[in-house]
Amino acid sequence: MKTVLLGLDTTELRAFAQSLGEPAYRGNQIAAWMYQHYARSFEVMSNLSKALRARLNEVADIGRSEVVREQRSRD
Repeated sequence: MKTVLLGLDTTELRAFAQSLGEPAYRGNQIAAWMYQHYARSFEVMSNLSKALRARLNEVADIGRSEVVREQRSRD
């Protein structure tokens, strides 16, 4: 089962990167792509090596945000 990354904070993403044998700062880079650039695939994360992006595709999913509450205007 793949690890869903969306929702993890930077500390958790740093630990995840280290669990893959990568330096902790890779978690910061992944966080920036997901939460600042709204990346929905690892392929766009151009400051990560191709090998790391391939590994991430094997073991992780970025995930999808979920609608917590919907509000509709009546006008």
